[in-house]
Amino acid sequence: MCVVSYTITEDTIIVRRGPIRSQIPLHRIRELRGTREAMAAPALSLDRIEIRTDKGLWLLVSPSDRIGFIREIQDRVPSVTTDGI
Repeated sequence: MCVVSYTITEDTIIVRRGPIRSQIPLHRIRELRGTREAMAAPALSLDRIEIRTDKGLWLLVSPSDRIGFIREIQDRVPSVTTDGI
C-alpha cells in the first residue's frame, strides 16, 4: 500500500503519495467540502475532504485527524468556507 501524507506549512498544503508530491498554496483555498467520492485520489479513505481553490482546481484528501486538519486550514485561511463537514 502506498503511504500518503499531508503537511500544512505556513503557506502551503503538501500532499505526498509515494514519489508524487502536490502542493496547494493556502491563499488559493476557497472551500472545504465533505465527500465520499470514490474517484482515484491521494486519499486512503472514502471519508474525504475536497479542497477547492480559486482557480477551479480541487484535491481529495483523507487525513487521519480530519477535524485537526480542517481547523488548521481555517486558522491559516479564515475566509475558507465549509460544506458538508
